[in-house]
This record gives sequence, structure tokens and C-alpha cells, in this order.
Amino acid sequence: MKSSGIESSFDSLNSIAEAFRSRGCTELLVKILATNQDNEKNQIYLGKSLSLSSYLPGKVRLRMASSSTTKPRSNPGSPIVALELDFAWLWPNENPSPAPRASIIEYSQYPEVRFSGFLAGTNHGPDALRRERQDGYGGRVLILGVANEQIFGAVVTEAAEPTAFREVSALPSWGIDPLLKNLNLELTNPRAIIDKDSLLEELRALSGRTHRPQMLRKSGEPVELVKGGGQAGGWTLEALMGIPMNSKSEPDKFGFEIKAVGGSRVSLITTEPDFGFRAEQGVSEYLLKFGRPARIGKGKLVFSGIHRCGDKNLRSGAHLTIENWDFAEGRPNGQGQPNVVLVATDTDEVISGWSFEKLGASWSKKHAGAMFVQTSPVRAVSGEVEGYRFGPAGILGLGTSALRLVSAIGRGEVFLDPGDTMELGAKPHARTQWRIAGNITTNLPERLDPLYNQLTQESLVSSTRS
Repeated sequence: MKSSGIESSFDSLNSIAEAFRSRGCTELLVKILATNQDNEKNQIYLGKSLSLSSYLPGKVRLRMASSSTTKPRSNPGSPIVALELDFAWLWPNENPSPAPRASIIEYSQYPEVRFSGFLAGTNHGPDALRRERQDGYGGRVLILGVANEQIFGAVVTEAAEPTAFREVSALPSWGIDPLLKNLNLELTNPRAIIDKDSLLEELRALSGRTHRPQMLRKSGEPVELVKGGGQAGGWTLEALMGIPMNSKSEPDKFGFEIKAVGGSRVSLITTEPDFGFRAEQGVSEYLLKFGRPARIGKGKLVFSGIHRCGDKNLRSGAHLTIENWDFAEGRPNGQGQPNVVLVATDTDEVISGWSFEKLGASWSKKHAGAMFVQTSPVRAVSGEVEGYRFGPAGILGLGTSALRLVSAIGRGEVFLDPGDTMELGAKPHARTQWRIAGNITTNLPERLDPLYNQLTQESLVSSTRS
């Protein structure tokens, strides 16, 4: 693998694409490395956007808060979030070489994002990333590819692979972070990555017309709904866009989570708790202990109602809070992971708990891109909903992070609105919803703004419609 002390890698863009594609990667992200930085000592700088990790798979962890007082723009005490990766280096004619300590670090005090730990514990990491060796390689390019929950990497250099270096360096900029370049490896298939233009084009084609209430089953079978109401507006929008009903953790289409907004509350995610009584004992036992009789339905138990940080729900007797959180400062207090918990106020028992890792991973994966679509019911003379119109207003969010969500929960802007029920003698129905309040044309934009790195209001009126 070495010639004259210079380590070689892939010799062309085609060979790079084939190697990453063979591992299941659908997209490449590329960083042209800085001449005097970007090594295993200084870490690799990936930009100022704290939302980059929302596009990459991994385990979210909160690290000790920053204590730096010497770096420019540093804010001591700011939280540091790590995305621990399942990462391996790719080489020609070799098995992948795992790097077990590789992670993406969000330094909120600067702010900036860096790639760290990529040579620690690996059997074969790029020599060109070692600080004492990097000068001999000239220009260097880092290539990252995502395959489900894994990330693969490679480095090509100007000294060892001039053709590959030139071809990779000429790739177009990535729309999410201009510091990076990208290459889609599935040219014949719809892109799974963020594709804002395709999303807006499809939504604009639907606007201005009335659509019958409908849904698309998981099998792909379309079903017309006799009546609207409830979630029918969202089901109709998803069906028109070819999105089956699902509860998957992935975005809906074009890398975006798509939300129909027809009222004053919007459901953001439906992440189930992973600790506490409900998670440990099951939904049935939880409803038997903490539920209350439903107003309608003999023997039916429910657990419902809005639960915000700082407020006790009088009907459930529970309140929402965040462990290891400084509510005055609106950030972690450095004593541990900022897990969100629903607590029985009188006994301090944790009814339901959401670890920072699970809640953050679920949120970041679903909301790397989000589109909120104005939805209006069209009613018959009888008052029944006979269809829906979408647009003309939309709100588009790009980039987010686990701390953005937890901070919004701490402020009470994002709240828990469960709808868990159990009929007498039947299995329970679990529905955990995290919601935000607001109308799309009034106060929803200002409430969504802190959740995303970029938030824009979009017109969904087609330019071809007069």
C-alpha cells in the first residue's frame, strides 16, 4: 500500500463510488481538508452548523460542558454533544477497518462541528490524517458515506491519487452545508437526502385544488375516507404524495418530515419512552395505575392532556421536567444526561422517561428537514368535510439537534400530549405525541424558529397557475 513512504488509496471517483456503493451507501459527503489543520490532533472541522449530526446516524451523548476561556467566541459552560458513530475506513482490496471511537462533536460555545477519534483503535487509518505526516501528501480530501446506521470513510490525496483528488474536489457543493460537497450514488432512484426543490415542486402541484379525504395503506392500497376530521388532512396529504401510513423513524419523502397543519396544534414526533414505569411495566399496567376513567365508554381508561415543563396537569396529577437541566439558563447543568421525565407530582415516581439519547436520535433523524403545510378543510352544505386544500402557505425547516428539542421542551413550547387508552377487556392503545401550538399563518413560525438551523416561509402556489 505504500510507495516512497506515501500511502495510496482509491485512484478515481468511479472506484470510490463503487467501493462505497458496495457497502450500501447512497450518498457521499466530501470535505476538502485544510492545509495546516484537519488531522487527528486538531480534529476535522466540518463547519459552524450544529445541525450536521442530524443527517448522520449514531448515538447521541452529552459530554462535559466547555471550560475554555481562551478561544475566540468561546462561551464557557456551553454544552458539548457527541454523536458516537459506527464508523470504518474503506481501502481498495481490504476489509473495512473499524474506528470504534469516531464521533461527531458539536461545540455549541463557538459554535462548530468537528470529526474526532477517527484514528483511535483502528487497524488501518489514513496516514495522511496524522499531523506529523500530513504535509507530505499535499491536498487531502475526506469522503464519508452513509449506509443505514453505519458510516464509512476514505481519504484521497494529491500526492498519491492526483486523478481521484481532482475529480472529488470538483464535486458540487452540498446544499445543507456549503463547506461540504456531495455525490448521490443512486441516480435512478428518488433521493433519500434533503431535496427541497423536488419537495416544493410536488407540493405546488397539489395546491389550489380540493382533494377527497383518503389514505394510503402500508400495502400501497389507496382508501377513500367517508368523513374527514382528526388526522384525515395529514393522511390525505401523505396519500397524494405516495406516502403510506406508517410510524417509521425515517422522514416521509425527499428527506423531509411532512406535516399538515390545519389547526392550532401540530404533532412533531411520537417517540415512546424508554425508561420509567410505563416502559418497564407496560402500557396496561401503566393505565391501571395512572389512568383515569374515560368520560365515554364503560370501563375505559385514559391518560391524556397537555403536560408542559413547569406546570402540573391537574387531571393526571403529573408534571413534565428535565433531569440535570438548568431551567434559568436553558441548558444542561453538567451533572448528567438531560433526560425528559413525566413525574407523579405527589410521589415523585417517574411515570415515563425519555433518555436524551433516544429522544434526540428520534428527533434529529425525523426532522433534519421538515415541511409544515397549510391545510384547510372544504365543507359541504351539511357541514361535513368533503375534501382538503393544501397551501398556499408553508414553513420549511432545515437542520436541527437534540439540544434544540430538549431546550424547547424546557421552555414549554414543545409539550407532551398523550392519548393512551384501554377498553375493558381489550389491548391498550398507545399514543405518545410531542406537540407544538400555533397557527401556520400567525405564531407557529416564531415557535418553530428555535427548533431549526434555518427556517423559511414558502409559497406553495404553482408558478404555472394563473
